[in-house]
Amino acid sequence: MCGYPPRDLVERPSFAARNRETAEEIAVCDPRIAVICGLVTPAESETGKSAMNSAALLQEGKIAFLQSKMLLPTYDVFDEMRNFAPAKSQQLFPLWRQSHGAYDLCEEPGTTSYSGRSGCTRLIHRRADSSRGDLVLNISASPFWIGKREVRRDHAGLNRPAA
Repeated sequence: MCGYPPRDLVERPSFAARNRETAEEIAVCDPRIAVICGLVTPAESETGKSAMNSAALLQEGKIAFLQSKMLLPTYDVFDEMRNFAPAKSQQLFPLWRQSHGAYDLCEEPGTTSYSGRSGCTRLIHRRADSSRGDLVLNISASPFWIGKREVRRDHAGLNRPAA
């Protein structure tokens, strides 16, 4: 909604409210399509932070699903722990028939900690496939550098050799 990084704008409650209002306006533009967008939402935790870095599924004229980012980077140009509260868990959202989807925000796939240029160390963040959903959508806003596409594919498990 607002671009990234929003920095200290997230400290203003009116900023998060306007993000939500804009998402709702977009959702009603054409209820026949689905849109996934990033936005700032009010914090739901008692961390002292007023906002969360979130992704929304806009579908059927409304915000159908909202997921906030769990892992907040503090390397390179990022200082998300300064402004955002982390989500406590990741939820699945209904897709079609019996299918479910999941959002991974930024570098969450395969990640439990941040280190090095890529910002990720693959450790124990390996959820069972059944908890990951039938479709995993990864949205990210981060600076470009050569080799980033391969790092992203590796984080998502797309560069693994076939078993």
